[in-house]
Amino acid sequence: MRKILVFAILLAALAFGIDALDRKDDMPDMERRLMERLNVAPLAEYKDRDFGFVARYPDIFVKNNDTTGRYFGCSRFDFWQLTIECYVVYDRKERGFKEYMDSIASAMKADSCRRRGNSFVVSSPLYEDGMLIDGFRYYAKYVKGDNVWFVYALHYPAAYSKSLGRLFSLVDGWQVWKERYADVPETFVVWRSTFNRQPFIARM
Repeated sequence: MRKILVFAILLAALAFGIDALDRKDDMPDMERRLMERLNVAPLAEYKDRDFGFVARYPDIFVKNNDTTGRYFGCSRFDFWQLTIECYVVYDRKERGFKEYMDSIASAMKADSCRRRGNSFVVSSPLYEDGMLIDGFRYYAKYVKGDNVWFVYALHYPAAYSKSLGRLFSLVDGWQVWKERYADVPETFVVWRSTFNRQPFIARM
């Protein structure tokens, strides 16, 4: 009888330990709810009237019309502490691809900068007017045009990066023109993104 009791206690302790480990691995509730909200939202589409580029974003984001003087063709969409911006940058110095990419990586103090054909993706802390925005990060794709760069950028709180897999995928898959747009599903099945990339030095 005593052996059975000891065995039952050990079994209960083991079950409790496994359950505790499972709960420890679970996302905090806010992160999980944010991820689910982003993943199931239908995609809206924005087309710039002046430059003709197209950008898609979850329709829970609201267009912010206060973008005067920021960039050419700038449009901004906000949801909670998240911001998506798309705009055009003129390269008046007419620099080559690598020189321009290196200048952006240096200015943003990037920890990741990856070339993809005629574009590059940069990940860095977030700076506004040269000032570091504590706790926030910047993730953007720059696509080369004729002496201009088309940009799709995400500003986000670093603490919630695990919830933003869909937004990172939208940035990665962005194409300037609609007919070339990458095939991104309208909605995502709920999934967990670790987004744990190591620093990467672009090879040219």
